Amino acid sequence: MMSVTRLVQVKVPIPTHGAYRILADYPPEGYGYELEGHRALEVSPNPFFKAASRILFSHRGTRDALLLARERLAAPVRAEARYDLIFSLMPFSGYTSTPTVLYSEYASANATALGVFRSMLLKSGLKRILVFSPAAAKTYLSVLSEGEFERLVDVLRIGVPAGEEIQRVAKGHVTFLFIASGHTWEGSGELSFLMRGGPAVLGAFRMLYKQYGERVKLIVRSPIPTFVKELYADVLKIPSVSVYEELVPRDELLRLFQESDVLLHPGYQASAMTIPEAFGYSMPVVTTDIYDSADFVSDGFTGLVVHRDAPKVFKTINHIPSWDAKYLIANPSDTAFESDLAASISRLVEDEALRLRLSKNARAAVESGDFSLSSMKEKLAQVFAEAMS
Repeated sequence: MMSVTRLVQVKVPIPTHGAYRILADYPPEGYGYELEGHRALEVSPNPFFKAASRILFSHRGTRDALLLARERLAAPVRAEARYDLIFSLMPFSGYTSTPTVLYSEYASANATALGVFRSMLLKSGLKRILVFSPAAAKTYLSVLSEGEFERLVDVLRIGVPAGEEIQRVAKGHVTFLFIASGHTWEGSGELSFLMRGGPAVLGAFRMLYKQYGERVKLIVRSPIPTFVKELYADVLKIPSVSVYEELVPRDELLRLFQESDVLLHPGYQASAMTIPEAFGYSMPVVTTDIYDSADFVSDGFTGLVVHRDAPKVFKTINHIPSWDAKYLIANPSDTAFESDLAASISRLVEDEALRLRLSKNARAAVESGDFSLSSMKEKLAQVFAEAMS
């Protein structure tokens, strides 16, 4: 193994989870990480989740983050002499003259905020902005499109550890899994249920159960908003539907992955972790073609991509998506799409050979493909070397 020759300070949110944990735990060869924790809500309040009575959409988080960022970026740019490189997983944690690589998960919000500070960013040591999908890269470039920023934005696929290999075989039933966010911000789980297409999953399963009966099973790991429970009460009473509304321990979550055959993710935004983790357990994914979901799933190879007409409130302006949670609350049901989704899912019930082939390809994507740890570390090593050159 190559000896550590470069010391990298990694700015991480507290608590550290998901993609941030993967990035912090798996440095590329030749680099040693020293972590510096930041309270996430003290540095960059999450712009998507705001609870008020039920679920309300608010831009307050973005505004507060901008105010804090302006205060921090107004300070003199300093050097971190101890480190060869700064790898920041916190977009608004401040900038130094030390070569810096930024990883950003919430591109739709952070791009606008970073755009306010173009000149300051160029005065700092910022060398690269890494995002997790080509769609997110377009979002950033739509804002940071001037001069040197053209060469700063790049895509970093988050690799995941390949879980225990599951030998998927033909059996008498097919189990589908739907998972919402594991974040613990108040109201985040219910909003994630809507954003990831939970109502469409329930509506499609209603149709599938009428067609296949006990040949299909559904596992839902997500809190479900009360108004959705009322709309789909008949589905939630089906014996082959299991719902876990509370967060489950990690080993229990992995058991759900192992027991399931296909992940359903028919929402409006992909997840940096859920889809690759499903691949790691040999699960193909059914998703949509809205924003970046199809960046993660190769249609007919690692899963199926279903066309979904994005509501006008979700249309992008200069490729910056505008998701309106109030619209999701007012319009949870989409019968036409539920029918299309059910028809696509039924292919994986009817055609076992197709399902097993997609399963094998999904596993390969994590073992040696775009979502492998080795691919992620190789990319980071290249980016780090270029940043310090």
